[in-house]
Formats: sequence, structure tokens, C-alpha cells
Amino acid sequence: MPSRRISAGRASRVFTYIGDGCIIREHSIINRGISPEGGTRLGRKVFMMAESHVMHDAEISDMSVLGNGAQVAFKARVDSYTLLSSNSIVNAGSHVGQWVMVKGGCRISGNVPPFTVMAHNPTAYCGVNAMLMRQSKLKEDDIIDDIAKSYRHVYESGTSVFNAVKRIEQDVKPSAERDEIIDFIRDHKYNIVAISRQFFDE
Repeated sequence: MPSRRISAGRASRVFTYIGDGCIIREHSIINRGISPEGGTRLGRKVFMMAESHVMHDAEISDMSVLGNGAQVAFKARVDSYTLLSSNSIVNAGSHVGQWVMVKGGCRISGNVPPFTVMAHNPTAYCGVNAMLMRQSKLKEDDIIDDIAKSYRHVYESGTSVFNAVKRIEQDVKPSAERDEIIDFIRDHKYNIVAISRQFFDE
């Protein structure tokens, strides 16, 4: 990925990487990385609105948008095509999947699976990000329907996340999007946001 590397100086050898086509508006802050092997990273065509803040060693992937005053904390990761609405906060170490919408003022502490809409504090699941996916014309309606069906198992079935993934495998036809949901949840050891503690497996 083409990017511009910005160093804090020879002595520190820590960096910020900014991809092509990014828009960074007034009073935004991008903190340089802390560890030499890491670095703060913005992908291609990231749009940071006024007073947004990307902190040390955070990563914002391609085509994502940070609304006015949105904050992404230390070593948090935001995947492509994701919208962080105004004054939303992604706390340290969190991972937000692609095609997610985080509504204004929402605070994320944990892992947000792809294609979802999250709101409130504490975080609550509000459905799938159908509007933006349809507007982009990158996702067909039948795919969006299968994404919604997958998340009904996760967030509305009253079962554990582990069992919900098993149900998705049995009930939703295979697709790249279905597999991405399953892989995200498993890669994060079934620990995702907006799940009641009673539905986490030991």
C-alpha cells in the first residue's frame, strides 16, 4: 500500500504512515507510533473530520471515516469502509471490523464484528449496516440478507456465541461474507461487543 512515512526524528525511529488520498481536517491529531516495529497507520482515502484523533500505534484501514471528534485509542484497529460517527470512541486494543457503523457518542471496548451497526454506551447491537452497503453497490441484497440472518443467530437467539457460530454454519449458505463473520468471531475467541456475559462460553 503506497503511503507517506513520517518520522519523529532519527533518535526515536518511530513512525506514522499515511496512505494516498487521505483528507485530514482542522484540529485533528495523529500521534506517532511508540514502538519502532509498529507505527500509527492510515490507509488509502481515510477521511478524518475536524477534531478527530488517532492515537499511538492505532490503525485505520482504507476508505474509513472518522466523524467530528471521533477518537481511536492506542493500538486499536479499524478495518476498511467503516464509519465512526461524531464523538464516538474506540478504546485501546479494540478491533472494529469492516463495513461497521458506530453511531455518535458510542464507546467501543472490545471487538466489533464486520457489517454491523453499534450504538449507545454500553454498546448495543442495532442491526446490520445495510444502508451503506446498498449505497456502495458492493453488496447484493441476498448477501445483505444472509449477513442479517447470521447476526440474528449471534445477537437475537439467546444462545452462546459459540453455539451461534455453529448455527450460522448450518443455516446460512456459504459466502465470503458469512465466512468473514465466522472467522472474525473465532479469531477473537468469541469475545465480541454487545453480548451479555451469560452468553460467553468459558
